[in-house]
Amino acid sequence: MMNKGMWVGILFTFIFTGSVFSVSETSEKTVQESNEKRKPAKLTNKTLYIKFGVSSFRTSMPFGAFPAKPVYPGITGGVNYSFWQKGIHSGDTGTNGYYIHQMRIRRFFILNQTIGYQIWPLRFFYLHCDLGAGWMHSFYDQPVYAFDSGTGQYEQKRDYGRSYFSPSMGLEMGFPFKSPWLGNPAVYIKYETFLQMPYSQINNIPVIPGTLLTLGVKIKL
Repeated sequence: MMNKGMWVGILFTFIFTGSVFSVSETSEKTVQESNEKRKPAKLTNKTLYIKFGVSSFRTSMPFGAFPAKPVYPGITGGVNYSFWQKGIHSGDTGTNGYYIHQMRIRRFFILNQTIGYQIWPLRFFYLHCDLGAGWMHSFYDQPVYAFDSGTGQYEQKRDYGRSYFSPSMGLEMGFPFKSPWLGNPAVYIKYETFLQMPYSQINNIPVIPGTLLTLGVKIKL
C-alpha cells in the first residue's frame, strides 16, 4: 500500500504538470495575438464611388484667400476606388475630370489621377487628402488672329490650344447620410491646388498655380 508521502508526491506532480500546460497554452495565445497585431492591413472592403460637383476656380497661390474675385465656374466628375480599409482608415485611387470656363480669357480641361488617404474622426464626417498628376489643355475664349505676310493683314486662325503638365494636391471633408436606394451618398467640400507647367517659356514664367473649390456629391456603387 502507498503511504501518505507517495500520495502527496503524486498530487504534487499532477498540479505541477497542469500548471506547465496552462502556462504553455497562455504563452502560445499571447504569441498568436502579437503576430496578428503585427500583420499589415488586409486589402478588404473594396468599394467604387462616383463623384460629381460644381466648382469655382481662380489663379492664386496655394492656400491663398478664397473665394476672391474673379472666380470662374466649372464642373467636375470622377471615379474613386477604395482599395483597402482597416478600421477608420482607408486608401483610394481616383480618376477625375474638370472643365473650367475663364470667361473672355480661356476654357480648359483637366484630367488627373490621384492617390489618397481617408480617415473617419467621427461617424458623421470624414477627412480626405490626395496627391495627383495629370494633363491640362486650354483654349482661348475669344477668336485668335495671326499676321499673314501674304495679304499683309491679320486673319483668324484655328485654336488648337496648349497642353500642360499639372500636378495637384487636394483636401476634402465629407458628410454622408443613409439612403440605400440612393447609394448612401455623401456631400463633400474639396479644396484643390493645381500647377500649370511649363506655362510660358517666352515670358520666362515656368509655373502658374491655381486653386479650385468644389461642392459635390459622392455615391457608392
